Amino acid sequence: MKTALRQAIAVLTVLSVLAIATPVQAASSASISMVDVRSFNPDTFFFTGGPAFGYHPGLATVAQGGTVNFHDKGSAPHTVTSYTNVNPNFDFEGVIVTMPIPDGKFDSGIATPIESGETWTLDTSSLSTGDHNYFCMIHPWMQGTLRVVEDNAPDSITVNMDHPLGDNDQFFSGSGSWGFLARSLRVRQGTMVTITNDGMLPHTATSYTETISFEEGGRTLSIPIPDGKFDSGPLTPGQDYILNTSSLSKGTYTYFCQLHPWMLGSLTVG
Repeated sequence: MKTALRQAIAVLTVLSVLAIATPVQAASSASISMVDVRSFNPDTFFFTGGPAFGYHPGLATVAQGGTVNFHDKGSAPHTVTSYTNVNPNFDFEGVIVTMPIPDGKFDSGIATPIESGETWTLDTSSLSTGDHNYFCMIHPWMQGTLRVVEDNAPDSITVNMDHPLGDNDQFFSGSGSWGFLARSLRVRQGTMVTITNDGMLPHTATSYTETISFEEGGRTLSIPIPDGKFDSGPLTPGQDYILNTSSLSKGTYTYFCQLHPWMLGSLTVG
């Protein structure tokens, strides 16, 4: 009896030592940062990659009564919409910016925008001499000025609208700076992954498996399709989303931003 008691005490002692030597470990953690325009001037609507969209020349001069041919050389639809005043407190995707207000002097039309390869012609007969500002209602950081003069200017001019695609299947020039950092992350199953919006616009972290393809500007681009495995929903700047990988099987998951689908990332759970 004494021997059995001594053995039981010995076993309990060993178990106690092991419990002290091997404490319960908390779940590990990792982080992912969302980044976008990096720098943004809300007064001038300037951001990295924005100059890829534009009117060329930015200041065009034509004789009163002449014509201006606005030609879309880019890969996206645009408008040519005149404005005089601006709204200094316009909420554009969660960012307060200075937004032009259409004044009705001329407008190519938002319902029938100028598509890639198309040309819209403006007859300046009804315009007074002087400077007339205009912008694109689809991409409002695109802004230009038309100067109408009485003489010593061409009767017909062309203004090109550009939106060049970037390299490596980017949606537009400069879009490569948008994304998730780290773009590829490997964690152990059970890791708590904090995804933080460190950008200036809202974003999501949405898992996907398959994509659909579409043509834009003579190139084939891909749009991911959410698969329901995880989805942060829209995160405003500074907001976090914590992904508990305990609910995920081991394997690699790809994800994207539903608002800006060129932002892609991958998470491997091992």
